[in-house]
Amino acid sequence: MPFQIIEGDITTLEVDSIVNSTSSEPFIFGGLDAQIHALAGPELLKARAKFGTLKLSQPVITESYNLRSKKVIHVVGSIYKTGRLNEATQLKETYQHVLELASELPTT
Repeated sequence: MPFQIIEGDITTLEVDSIVNSTSSEPFIFGGLDAQIHALAGPELLKARAKFGTLKLSQPVITESYNLRSKKVIHVVGSIYKTGRLNEATQLKETYQHVLELASELPTT
């Protein structure tokens, strides 16, 4: 599957999917998560809530509603604390799982 990494404001890109780093619980976390939800509309949180509590590095996918992307991939990533708590492996697994899920999407 060909893919491209694009630099820019992900809330304005016309792409197959964007990745939203989010909280494990279905609520709006803040920062970019809040911006994505604000632009997508309330339907995004409702769709995300259907998945319940998310585990670290296990992505889920929803429609994007009012965003220009087709889908939103929601994932809980690791939080760096000391570097000795397996954060690098957790981050690697998060990226791998997101890319695996994205590879299953039809491309334009």
